[in-house]
Amino acid sequence: MQLQIARTYEKSGQLNLAIKEYNALLQRDQMNPYAHWELANIYQQKNQINKAAKSLINYYDLILPESSEGTMTIQMLQNLSVL
Repeated sequence: MQLQIARTYEKSGQLNLAIKEYNALLQRDQMNPYAHWELANIYQQKNQINKAAKSLINYYDLILPESSEGTMTIQMLQNLSVL
């Protein structure tokens, strides 16, 4: 439910409220890969590169590194110039 609320805020351009909801969700469920991924995207939009990278790394820790998601995450981290 909270994931859907965060997505709704994000779609309506209320990024700060979306961040708040994603972070509240992650306090209760640190293993939610979608929240980490989507939070990273918001941080990228807000040009908060370090926070985006941290969220991507948290996401990467929850997926199979050799999967297509793992490859995509590494590419995004490289695009952020943190690798």
